[in-house]
Amino acid sequence: MPSGCSLPKGPAGPGDPVPDVALKDLTGKTVRIAEYQGKVVLLDFWATYCDACHKAIPKFQKMSEADAAKGLEVLGISIDTDARNVPDYVKESGMKYRVLLDPGLDLARACGVRGLPATFLAGRDGKIRRQWVGYTDATFSEIESEVRAALQ
Repeated sequence: MPSGCSLPKGPAGPGDPVPDVALKDLTGKTVRIAEYQGKVVLLDFWATYCDACHKAIPKFQKMSEADAAKGLEVLGISIDTDARNVPDYVKESGMKYRVLLDPGLDLARACGVRGLPATFLAGRDGKIRRQWVGYTDATFSEIESEVRAALQ
């Protein structure tokens, strides 16, 4: 019988459950990603210094407003290591969806985030359906299409 060493599983990807990492929201409340199972969840990893993120956030806000009643939950995951500017940025940018803080990059690393913005779509089963890195109008159209399919 062959022997060997098992390697740790790599970052989560399509078909894998969203890693159940506990993060704090802007009020200091601890939130577990698993709390959202049963909903379609769009995780938007962003930072206050990311220009492409600034373009994506208003689109995600509109999507959140349009599809919340159908079961969509948009979660903005700030990876700013210094979160002091995040509440002001959230207010100025009009973000009304829940923002979670990941200053230690715990969830970002578990998901294998390698650029910003990074967007992950999880189905009602809590498993990642798709992921995207970067932002263009074409990327957003693709995200929107995948969200609609997941909400069916």
